[in-house]
Order: sequence, then structure tokens, then C-alpha cells
Amino acid sequence: SSDMKHDSSISSGSSPRQDSRFDEGKHADDHIVDDYELKRILGKGHFGTVRLAQRISTGNYCALKMIEYNKGSDRQRELFRREVLAMESVKHENIVALQRTVYNAPFFGTNFLLLELEECRGGELFDYIMHDGEFPEGVAKHYFRQLMDAMVACHQLGVYHRDLKPENILLSGEPHYNLKLGDFGLAAVVETSGVNTMDMDGIGASSGPQAMLRTRCGTRAYQAPEIINARPGGGNIYEGELVDVWSAGVVLFIMLLGNPPFEIAGRTPAPPHNFDWWYNACRLNRHADFWLAHQRPPCPQVNSEPKQFINRIFQDNPDRRARFTELTQDVWIHNPQSTWPPENVARYMSDRALAMRRTKEAEKLS
Repeated sequence: SSDMKHDSSISSGSSPRQDSRFDEGKHADDHIVDDYELKRILGKGHFGTVRLAQRISTGNYCALKMIEYNKGSDRQRELFRREVLAMESVKHENIVALQRTVYNAPFFGTNFLLLELEECRGGELFDYIMHDGEFPEGVAKHYFRQLMDAMVACHQLGVYHRDLKPENILLSGEPHYNLKLGDFGLAAVVETSGVNTMDMDGIGASSGPQAMLRTRCGTRAYQAPEIINARPGGGNIYEGELVDVWSAGVVLFIMLLGNPPFEIAGRTPAPPHNFDWWYNACRLNRHADFWLAHQRPPCPQVNSEPKQFINRIFQDNPDRRARFTELTQDVWIHNPQSTWPPENVARYMSDRALAMRRTKEAEKLS
């Protein structure tokens, strides 16, 4: 199987870049922007930085995303605008809340776009899997149900995420450890009137399950085959909901097994450019072979119901792929024998968070 983080996303918050303005400053006012006192850095990207920040007027903490809006290209500014529109459109308990937006906030001679985001103290789903491997089936199902709820809410409002991956899924932390979907930097937003508000993306299709899009984007290991195998400049279109379903399926697979299902849902980048073996098994509807290869010891063993559930997602032909509204009715989702009560999930994740912190502290000392 491939390395989980082998390919960087083209999202606005993915590739590290040093910027001395965001280093720890020597004076108190170095850390004030608008109504925020800046604390430690949570992450850096191409166009901005996410800081833990405290709102001066309220004392509340948040994750403050600072974007150099005016330094971006027209396309980059369109992505920023789309991210704000997507997050303002969808309010859901399993989506990171955008609490405030500030345009043209001056900081060190540059105007920034500030996004005040809900603080998610549990951190990234990615970290839990990287440090301690797969989740028990009941935990994986609990989080996938929450992810489906978030995606159904998005799609009903014509918002398509297009970059679902464990790095973009956060946890709320104590006491509930609920899933929080974030980073809408590659989202498409289709108005219910039938006019796509993002000219670079849409083709004037209506919103809802049949919204058609055309921009090739996302992170390679999670991209649906209709995106990867599209001909550049060929006028290919794809259905927004179904590419999110595929990416979500990859996330579920990783939660259950601790590694990705395939390197790429298409031909491998290296010569001789054959189809990825695991993807090809799914492409040819040989899902039994796919699972046989992924269940060799010491791989975690997956029960029949979640296997059948994932098979409904890993359908190369989008017309045969299940939709979220169909998946929410699947027998596995409603099987009480493999369902954990939310309080048990929270207790389990709290223990894993503690173990992960201890591991990180030990790594620093070694």
C-alpha cells in the first residue's frame, strides 16, 4: 500500500512555507491583528497561516486563518472567496464553524483575510491514525456516520467539498470528540437557482445530487477515478456528490485498516503507467480479490458488512456508486452489534489522545 501522505493537496492550506512575520515576536503588539491576540501556530500553507488566537473583546479562543488575499492570483482569490461562501452557507454540528470574517485586516504592512474558525482541540484525524493505526469498527462507523451527515448537509445546499481526507477532518476534543469537517478551500458552490457562482468550476448545472463540475482538483490518493482519468482540456465533467462519496470511502478504509486502499484510482505515475493493482481490481468488479490482498496478515481484519459497504463506494462507474443518502440506510450503518455508544467512542478517543500526546513528548526528548 502507498504512503498516506505521499502527495500534497492543491488546497490553499497544504504546503509549508516560511514567513518571518509569523515567527514568535519580541513585542506584545507583534501578536495583535484586528480583534485577535495571536498565540501559537497551528499550521502553515501556501497563502496563509492558521494560529491559535484569543478574541480580545470576548476572551474566547479560536483558530484564526490568516490569508494574504491581495497577493494571490485571480484564481487563488476565487478559491478564497469560494471557501468563505461554502463555510457561510453550511452550518452543521459536524462542520467547523466559521464564526467571523474580516477583510483587509492590516498586519505587518499587508492586508489579510481573517477567518475566525471554531477551535477543535482534538486535532486532526490523520494524527491519530499515523500514531496508533486503525480504529475499531465501531469507532470508524461512528465517525463515518458523522461525516455522511456533514456531507448530506453540504450537498443539499449545493456545496461540494472535493478534498475529503483525514488531514481535513478535525475532532472537537473533550468531552465528546465529535467529527468536524474543515478546509473548504477547494469546494464548489452551486446556487439553487441553477447558476454556478464559480465561473472556473461549474457549467450552469442545478444544485443537488446532479450538480456537474469540471475542475480537476483534490489530493491524488483520494481522488475519484473520473477526475484522475479525465483528459486534460477534454471538457470532462463529473458529478459533485459522487466524487465526495469516493473520497469519503477512502477515508473510511483508512480508519478501518490504517493505510490507503490504493495509491491512485487510475494509472500509476511511474512507467510503465499500468493501472494501480488494487484500483484495477475494483475497476473490474473483482472486489473479492481486492479484499483478499488487503487482508493478508498482519493487516487488520475487516468484517463482511463494512466490506460490502465499501464495495458500494469503490465503483469505478459513478452511475453504479452509492450516494450518501443511500449509504445512510445501509444494513451495516444500522447494525447495533457493531455500533458503539457515543460516550464509549469519546472515552476511547480521549485515551488515544492522551497516548498520542505522550508519544509526541517522548519523541521530542529522544
